[in-house]
Amino acid sequence: MRAWLLAHLHGVLAFAVGSWLELTHPHVYRTAGDRKVSQFSLDPASLGMAAAQLPAAAAGPGAAGHRRIMRTEFFIPATGSAVPLLLYFPGWPGTRADNPRLLQDLASHGFCVVQVRIVQEDPRLTGEMDLSTDTTVKATLWKADAKVRLQAQDAVALLDALQRLATGSDPRFARIDTSRVGILGFSFGGAIATQAASTDRRFRAVLNMDGWLFGPGAELDFPQSYFLMSDDEADPTAAELASPDAATRESARLTEHDLRRIRGRLQRPDAIMMIIEGTGHESFSDTPAHFSLRGHSLPGPVQSLRISALIRRYAEAYFARELTGKASELLAEPRSPYPEVRLTFSP
Repeated sequence: MRAWLLAHLHGVLAFAVGSWLELTHPHVYRTAGDRKVSQFSLDPASLGMAAAQLPAAAAGPGAAGHRRIMRTEFFIPATGSAVPLLLYFPGWPGTRADNPRLLQDLASHGFCVVQVRIVQEDPRLTGEMDLSTDTTVKATLWKADAKVRLQAQDAVALLDALQRLATGSDPRFARIDTSRVGILGFSFGGAIATQAASTDRRFRAVLNMDGWLFGPGAELDFPQSYFLMSDDEADPTAAELASPDAATRESARLTEHDLRRIRGRLQRPDAIMMIIEGTGHESFSDTPAHFSLRGHSLPGPVQSLRISALIRRYAEAYFARELTGKASELLAEPRSPYPEVRLTFSP
């Protein structure tokens, strides 16, 4: 009860501080657009599709028996036509709504945003990522590869369904421009977005919010635009890569693998890497804005709110540039107007 009350009070304080900052420093903290946003949820059957399923004979921990069930949550501007489409995937295990403010803001700037969440998972794919032993590492990597492929299939099937519905009479879908599509995700959701883009060129722009990569898409060999937002974690050391502790070693290997891939991708056109100093992995979800008080001192929520606002600003600028052709000073040159942001652009 005490923990719940503290979390609630933290959320109230963060909201109050955020509202004050939006009034006093709108150039940083006021990130919403001028359009009202409508929200509704639909199950896949309502869209004429179904979640992809793991074959019954597939290997892996656990047993078969339950079908994967997904749900889509729409954030769409109340006005406007020919609205570009964005698909969003949350982090592992895919059940949480981890970036509601970001999705609301993107919709208020004129995008139809569809969040895809898992409401029932195949038992062979449940559980948290566990890198603590060699055995759990093997199981986790198998799950991650299977999940990223299945959810990328979900993304493609959802886009197929929305393209069909956009030609129909339902006004909710007729306003969606399915020729201008981006995809994004936080953490494992970033891996899903990357994998989906690697299999379907209709996804014209990809935003990976600090996610390790899994599946064939991890090679980043697709031609579409790619934007990686990352924390400021240092490159893994030789000692970490050879550590006898499985969690340290495997985390370092995953990070080192992804750094090599993104640095290679930056040698080809249409790639951006953004590092935000002073951030951790959870900084790229809405969670810190509500629960980080850093020992109950005021700078905690202020810094979390600032970082969240910068992430929303850059996400909107990126998709506006890629899907509507709108230029932004935020992406005009490597030097950012915000000192904590470091940008690297491909040639």
